[in-house]
Amino acid sequence: MAEADGNRTRRGLNQPPTGFEDRGTHQASGRLPDVVAKSRLARMSRTFQVVFDAADPGALADFWSEALGFVRQDPPAGFSSWEAWAAGQDIPASDWNKYDALIDPDGSGRRVFFQKVPEPKTAKNRCHLDIRVADRGMAPEQAMEMIEAEASRLVQLGATRGESYTELGSQWIVMQDPEGNEFCVT
Repeated sequence: MAEADGNRTRRGLNQPPTGFEDRGTHQASGRLPDVVAKSRLARMSRTFQVVFDAADPGALADFWSEALGFVRQDPPAGFSSWEAWAAGQDIPASDWNKYDALIDPDGSGRRVFFQKVPEPKTAKNRCHLDIRVADRGMAPEQAMEMIEAEASRLVQLGATRGESYTELGSQWIVMQDPEGNEFCVT
């Protein structure tokens, strides 16, 4: 049963979210069918990782490790390296660079995963990363100085610099990683 709370409404666990009111509540009980109630539980937040398709996962992971300050994910317990793990799984050495993964050493950021694909990048990314180095409240000159410094550092690591933009109080530089994936420094 919904309970009014100012301008907001809190719904009980078995009450439909907004937009489901006419989608099959059971007439006699006013409750959702089990399949809808279960799907609501299935919508709880999930963890996720960011995945890059790559021609050379190891080399791209090297770049992003330096760009983000992330580290290689440790191998499973009992193995001194990923190579030792792969050999223990009878994975041929020729396949050892098909995947790579980075993690935030503080444990607060998302895992970044790299997977080898045969095709090259062909179009603009529909989703990209922003590397944030300037705070929103900074003076524009100070923010752009920090953004420029980070862009220069990333170029030294193998990135390509694109155009600079200022819009609605924000500033950023469009960049490309060594395999052409777009990202921004802001």
